[in-house]
Amino acid sequence: MHGEHSQTEETSLCASFYSAKYGIVGGWGKIGKLGGGEKVEHCGICAVQCSHTRSCQSYECSPTELRCNLNTVRTPTHEAYKDYMFCAKDPAFENREMVLGWEAQYFQLRPDAANVPDFRGRLLIGNGTTVEIDFDREAFQAQHTAEDHFAARWTGLVQVLVGGNYTFYTRSDDGTKVIVANELVVENDGLHGAEEWKSGTIELQVGWHPVTVIGLNPGP
Repeated sequence: MHGEHSQTEETSLCASFYSAKYGIVGGWGKIGKLGGGEKVEHCGICAVQCSHTRSCQSYECSPTELRCNLNTVRTPTHEAYKDYMFCAKDPAFENREMVLGWEAQYFQLRPDAANVPDFRGRLLIGNGTTVEIDFDREAFQAQHTAEDHFAARWTGLVQVLVGGNYTFYTRSDDGTKVIVANELVVENDGLHGAEEWKSGTIELQVGWHPVTVIGLNPGP
């Protein structure tokens, strides 16, 4: 994808360099213009926002309501609320070399899957980080995923320095989708080989925007 100008369910897993804790922080946690109960495409976007905000020490997200809170503390202050998960940034995160990249999650698929799925409730079989999205079969296996019958979701941010129209591309075997600023920009779903590049264009203002790339490999 490029652009121009241990087994557990997703609902119980925090992103890399985060630890799950029981409870929440009271109120709608907000840092700057981020969080505050903002609607997100999925909870991975909330994790990326916290990772790129130095003062953020934890995030909360509901996988059913898909709302995001960002907090400046690592410890919950109230009892858990609904299905909101509390994910505290690990102290090791502060000391690591910051590399802008993608949070990657890999999910198990049914053998008969033919389209990019809704990931809510799907079985998570692996996660990690990557600098770019350019994988073949061997690269996927190196990420501890199954050889077939899996889907992948990458979450990151793109910084726009000059407002205008931006075009995103994918080329994949099988289906992929690209979601930018919560809008589906590239629709390349279904069962097919790696044929021509598919593209889509979106107008973006100056600033950071969430990007999600989804792909599936149901079988050989």
